[in-house]
Amino acid sequence: MDSWWREDFTALDKKLVEALGRKQQGQQPAPLPPCAFYDLNVLAFHPQQLCDEYKNPAGDDAHVYFFSPRNPPSDGGETRPPGTTVDGGTWKICYSIPVTAPAPAGGIIGHKTTLVLYAEGSDTGSEWGMDEFNTLESADLCLRRVYKRDKRWKDEERRRQNSPWPVMRERLLLQLRTSFASAPALLEKKERELDVAWARYWNQ
Repeated sequence: MDSWWREDFTALDKKLVEALGRKQQGQQPAPLPPCAFYDLNVLAFHPQQLCDEYKNPAGDDAHVYFFSPRNPPSDGGETRPPGTTVDGGTWKICYSIPVTAPAPAGGIIGHKTTLVLYAEGSDTGSEWGMDEFNTLESADLCLRRVYKRDKRWKDEERRRQNSPWPVMRERLLLQLRTSFASAPALLEKKERELDVAWARYWNQ
């Protein structure tokens, strides 16, 4: 994937997490053209219905985002299993990466999780993907974007899945937790540094 494309989306990811943070605090997010925002429970709709009914005035190539509850209640008042849609489909996590603030401040400000929709009873991922943004707060409100996965997205997904870095990261985490078990504050600092390095690797 072209580096300019990843860099462009990395900068946008930061702005999206910041917009979500303002929304969680009851404030109106600053305009972020050409993005369009709606308040909607994404799991109550099939992705095709969302794409058909919610458009971006800037054009079909401009993104539409939804401020959405992470685990909304069903019509009967009970919470559905996480990621389950009203028609029985399931959004399954593909990968998750930290979103970091730019230098010199740095630091993790949230996470971006990419999911794929699986139809009820199917073991094969559909053509639909979703990006979910979360801040470091424990709020139940997240920011989501639903889209059809094209070749560029699938190439990036394959690059991440074939990377040795996730395994290396788990080994490094185990080493850190063993070495700094008696120093929790230092361990927390080292884990944050590892997450920042992970984010930089993904966005190369």
